[in-house]
Amino acid sequence: MKPHTLTLKLVLWLLAALTMLSGAAIAASLPGIAAHFVDLENSEILSRMILTLPALTIALIAPIAGVLVHRFGRIMPMYFALVLYAAAGTTGLFADSIWTMLLGRMGLGAAVAVLMTAGTTLTGDYFQGRERDRFLSLQGAFVTLGGVFFLTGGGVLSDFSWRAPFGVYFVSLLLIPLVAIALYEPKTHAAHKESMFGEGGYVAALPVFAVAFFTMAIFYIVPTQLPFVVMDHMGGSGREAGFVMGTGPLFGAIGALGYARLRRYISLRSVYIVICISQGVGLGTIGLASEIWQLYLPLVFVGFGSGLAMANTQSWFLDLVAEAKRAKLSGILTGSFFFGQFSSPLVVHPFLAFMPLHYVFTLFGSFLLVAAAVLAITHKRSASY
Repeated sequence: MKPHTLTLKLVLWLLAALTMLSGAAIAASLPGIAAHFVDLENSEILSRMILTLPALTIALIAPIAGVLVHRFGRIMPMYFALVLYAAAGTTGLFADSIWTMLLGRMGLGAAVAVLMTAGTTLTGDYFQGRERDRFLSLQGAFVTLGGVFFLTGGGVLSDFSWRAPFGVYFVSLLLIPLVAIALYEPKTHAAHKESMFGEGGYVAALPVFAVAFFTMAIFYIVPTQLPFVVMDHMGGSGREAGFVMGTGPLFGAIGALGYARLRRYISLRSVYIVICISQGVGLGTIGLASEIWQLYLPLVFVGFGSGLAMANTQSWFLDLVAEAKRAKLSGILTGSFFFGQFSSPLVVHPFLAFMPLHYVFTLFGSFLLVAAAVLAITHKRSASY
């Protein structure tokens, strides 16, 4: 096995950051897009779909991406995905039809599905044990802080034009030579004939897929619902909502950086207990807040837990699945994460029929604290969990 240079790790982190860039870069452009297409029927909901459609596309395409990565190797699909990422992502620079832009966003989602699936698979191929935990820890911090940078940078560019942030997607083309220089195809990529339902296969991975879905669905309650709490319930401004929500990613990076150290002392299950307690306390306290300043501390807890969650789920997955089945199952894991992201507003919506939105935060916080108690009570030591 080739040595794992800093360049190799940096390229994998940059590839992971592209998944965050897919949505964060153009978030600030949504009002401008809605204004540009104001004469179009349902322009408000269609403009919002420009932000959310990639997540649904990733969820649907990722299992197919897993098959492609399993069949053709890790590196070659990456090249096609990086080109597609730039071509589809930049449609907002010139498209005068919102349907063309939506089609481009679907193409962007397909590219991210391949990149994230191949990246997760390569992480399992290249790293094991504590080295993998350290890699995932730093990757989580890298991606989280990248999200803050992309949100801020996209906001600055949107002041010039709502189209300007779409130009950022050309950055994927810069990664093509870096992938060629730094990454290598592992010998394990050849297609295997063994059943995907055997040991370390679909059935064994089902709990990981479920946790990935619910982790992301609960995490995305904050970006999809908290602005309404700030502005409607507390009378704040959009700027204040932005400052409040920026707290989460910053402490998410701290949580991610602490993941490898935490794993030296406690099991995967125990990390989930920490995650549930941290996010449970955070979400529950958001529901009890009556002033904007009271939201900052809860988001420290929510962010810290979210920083641990992605790394812990990926580590659990890579520990559990068989090497020969890693690529195909990585596609399903990617789909689970993004289907949870897309479904988050749908999960919350039924509760709004009989309780105010800020109480929904308390409800989900309570659910997480109960989950932490159940995990602690039923704790059993095992090789994988």
